[in-house]
Amino acid sequence: MNEKLMKFKGFANSALLFALIFISASILTSLWLGYFWRNSIFIFVVSAIASYLIYKKFHFSLDIKPRVFALSAIMFVLCIYSVFLITPFYSASIDAGQITITRLLAEKIPLTYAPYSDVSFSYYVAYHSFVKLFSDLFPIIPDYLWYAFIGAIIAAIELLAIYLFAREFFRNEHAGEIAAILFISTRIVFQNFFWGMHPLILGMAFALLAAYMYLKRSKLAYLFFPVAIAAHIASALIAVIFVLVLLLRTGLKEAGRKLSLFVFSALLAIPSLAVPIMVYIANSLALPKTSGAATPQMLFEALRFVPLWIGIVGSAAFVIALVLIVHNRKKFFDINSKFLLKLFVLCIIIYSIMALGFVLKEAHSRFISLIVIIAIVFAAGVLAKSKIAQSRYFKIALLIICLASFFSSSLIMELQKGEEKISYDGYQFARAFYEFDPSLQKTLFLTKDSLAQAMYSNKIPFDVYAYFPRDTFGAFNDMQVIRNKAWRIMMINKTKQDYIIENKCIECINDLAREQGIKYIVIEKGYAFDSPYYAEPGIQGEIAFTYGNFVVYEAQR
Repeated sequence: MNEKLMKFKGFANSALLFALIFISASILTSLWLGYFWRNSIFIFVVSAIASYLIYKKFHFSLDIKPRVFALSAIMFVLCIYSVFLITPFYSASIDAGQITITRLLAEKIPLTYAPYSDVSFSYYVAYHSFVKLFSDLFPIIPDYLWYAFIGAIIAAIELLAIYLFAREFFRNEHAGEIAAILFISTRIVFQNFFWGMHPLILGMAFALLAAYMYLKRSKLAYLFFPVAIAAHIASALIAVIFVLVLLLRTGLKEAGRKLSLFVFSALLAIPSLAVPIMVYIANSLALPKTSGAATPQMLFEALRFVPLWIGIVGSAAFVIALVLIVHNRKKFFDINSKFLLKLFVLCIIIYSIMALGFVLKEAHSRFISLIVIIAIVFAAGVLAKSKIAQSRYFKIALLIICLASFFSSSLIMELQKGEEKISYDGYQFARAFYEFDPSLQKTLFLTKDSLAQAMYSNKIPFDVYAYFPRDTFGAFNDMQVIRNKAWRIMMINKTKQDYIIENKCIECINDLAREQGIKYIVIEKGYAFDSPYYAEPGIQGEIAFTYGNFVVYEAQR
């Protein structure tokens, strides 16, 4: 390796370690200060200083090779690909609620979604807190692009985390590189990214980093673990299971001692998890008991999706690994491979229990992330024992196959066909609406993509529950909010807006505008009315401006 490459490797490894510490420090600082007082400049400065001190005390070389950094760059490009090429400079598939949550983080972490809704605010804000730092400090870039850009960086970090964990677990460089390449072929990270599940990506990345640091016997494990806990309830469950089984692997005596340290470090995540978990438990207890029984068909439906999430290439690698073990058990099935295979089976059992609705109903779609990672790390560890797989040409060929799998996936095809939460015309209108009036105004959107248009135009939609679960303007799932008066009003508003659209009730529009103090009324041709001008004679307001198939009426002056 030449001198310039050595310098790059040293700088890149040091910069990555500092970045990981800074992400952790800024998130935990934001969470603990957030409910009392938050200031992005103060948090950034304090986190930078704390990160420097932690870095100096616990610094060590991650020893990541330049070609692995290149793989992480490929992951970044593949994730951000949709934002810059398929839907230029905006995300067409992300829930509007994710950006709304980021915008609500002002001087404090709020208790409700006001001014959008008085529904209780009980979502995980670790990732959003980090995004908020940059959207506040560098507002030249819109917050929704910061959300996507940082999410792509975290996805690239997750690839590096998988490489580090696989390499350290098997003590084999080839295992780490093959695992990183196989990760590109999986569907899970891209699905999470395109759906806006960046908090879960963050949680998975830091769960892996915590596991890696534990294997390296670094105290940084106790800094990264609470970030995985705080990021999302699913990553919290995954991190706990993952770290717990690794601890038990080392023996009960050492596991008990280290477990207490992990439990203590997890307390740092309390500000992010306390409210969501209490709300979830309260709603779970309030649910009526169902008499529906689990059936083999339900289990089959859940299990048949596992290979799809792992991906065609990853699933094939997993099967090949099993064949190699059967062919030569002594060579390919060491104690590490055996451990991961047992963990894979355990996770499948837990996943099945969730899918059948016994515990954490509907959470199995999030838990699948751990199954995917274990599957590809197991496959990589077994394949790495083969001389063919250790070849540079094998890895290049595998990377090409993985890239081909990505660009031919059904997920990408769906995006390219325009099956998203806002069309390009809808986005263009929303930005034109924003330029016309950037202020936060209450608006009645009688449009197909109302929530995304409200988010991009910076408006308050009358119906924040429109098209749930196709799109959301917040975490309004029955299990995620307190079902109080505000929740009931939200459901009533949805009924009123649906009635207007179904019955083409112009007088209802005027009544709502007067009663609710609605500033603007947006009508899309072919959705609420055959023509937006059909409603013009009856609406008590003037046309503010038009754009394509959209007309904006100003109901209140």
